[in-house]
Amino acid sequence: MTYLLSLLAVLLLASPLNASSRSISFPQALKIAFENNLDIKIADLDKDFGKTFVHTAESVYDTTFTALTDWKDDRDKPVSALLSGPQNKTANVNVGLTKKLWLSGTTLDLQFKNVYKETTATSSTNPLYWDPRLELNITQPILKNFLGLNDRRNLKIGYLKEKIKNLSAEQKISTTLASVAKLYWEFSAAQETVEIKQQALEHAQKLYQANQKKIKLGTIEETDLLASHANVLARENDLLEAQNHWQLIHEKFKNALQEKSPMILTPKDALSFEEEKFEKNTALKKAFQARKDFLIAKEDIESKNLDLKVSRNALYPQIDLVGTIASNGLNKHYNDALSDINSFDYPTYYAGVSVKFPLGNNAAQSTYLQSRAEKLNALYTFQKLEQEITLDIDQKIRTLSTEAEKAKTSGKIKKLLKQKMFQEEKKFNQGRSSINFVIQFQEDYLNSATQHIQSLLEYQKTVIDFRKSEGTLLGYYLKAIL
Repeated sequence: MTYLLSLLAVLLLASPLNASSRSISFPQALKIAFENNLDIKIADLDKDFGKTFVHTAESVYDTTFTALTDWKDDRDKPVSALLSGPQNKTANVNVGLTKKLWLSGTTLDLQFKNVYKETTATSSTNPLYWDPRLELNITQPILKNFLGLNDRRNLKIGYLKEKIKNLSAEQKISTTLASVAKLYWEFSAAQETVEIKQQALEHAQKLYQANQKKIKLGTIEETDLLASHANVLARENDLLEAQNHWQLIHEKFKNALQEKSPMILTPKDALSFEEEKFEKNTALKKAFQARKDFLIAKEDIESKNLDLKVSRNALYPQIDLVGTIASNGLNKHYNDALSDINSFDYPTYYAGVSVKFPLGNNAAQSTYLQSRAEKLNALYTFQKLEQEITLDIDQKIRTLSTEAEKAKTSGKIKKLLKQKMFQEEKKFNQGRSSINFVIQFQEDYLNSATQHIQSLLEYQKTVIDFRKSEGTLLGYYLKAIL
């Protein structure tokens, strides 16, 4: 802790006068990143973007309101005064509602039309009249988009695309949190490395100070003093390098947490080793249930399959049953004309079949072939990903086992070399060893201590990578921070 305090003192002197420090635990770092990290904010926006697919697909069922009003005053010279007077006035006021039904795909078009006419033609029996008309037009597809099947498929595709976007966003969040987690433990490792290098420097300084006394007593050679002095300078360089690395990691860590203030952050949690055991079949089962890229590939197959069905149906001719039922009125008084509509005394019935089919049909053929290729591509991608996940889990478990053994062994090596270093220093003080051996063993211990920290860091990173490969990382971290 004294070494950390000395490091903070140096950093505070190099920072603005109002800079303060804050110690952050691992869960706190994840929580801050989850709330502030820009990559996570962008991923959240992707979720909102996914909703647009559903809105677009649902828009086919939107009710559409239409309105038209116009006025025409025709004073052209007529061909015959009997048929048309020198002045003809016409006004139209029309409103309508159009709606496609979800269950049957039927399009209903309700129109309320109002025509006002006034003429000076001498032969006209109704020189001024209102002609309101209420009609319902019905269109029912019976081959292409049969019973609105394609519309419902497109709606389902919209929901699938929204789900894929959400899964993709969660995958990005998981990747970002994994990066922040690794960065936290790199920060912790950098802090411990500074402490180790500081201890090594102090150890070298003590040896040098002791040798300065011994040279005066004549118990050591001048070369021993020079060697111990050079050892101090080497340890100072090591410490400077470690402190510089700490500052670089510190800046990256603050950036990941979007910390803009001059505050100095320090990791509260130190690296430790707690071996975790994972079983391959269990991990594979979790991966196939939780990995976002696997779920995305799975949903993409279903989406592409629906696309193929839609494009196959689009190859058919467009054959629609069409029908109209209407009632109109005719009177110089508008209210009386409306009464004619209500009485349904003047109905109109119409039924027909509409056929539309491009003779070449190249566009539909092209879309169908593309959809078929995309479905096969999605299927092969899914199968390939399934194999990659199986291999990835297998390799990650082996790597975990290897890194765990390295962490255990490096800890033992560190302990043994520390004992050896103290024993060699004791022998040197007794005149039974040379300064070169002492410096060498100090160097060996320093390297072993640094290597042990790196082994702990690599194991922690491997655990993070494994949970990410297993698809459980996001849930594991959210449980820790929420």
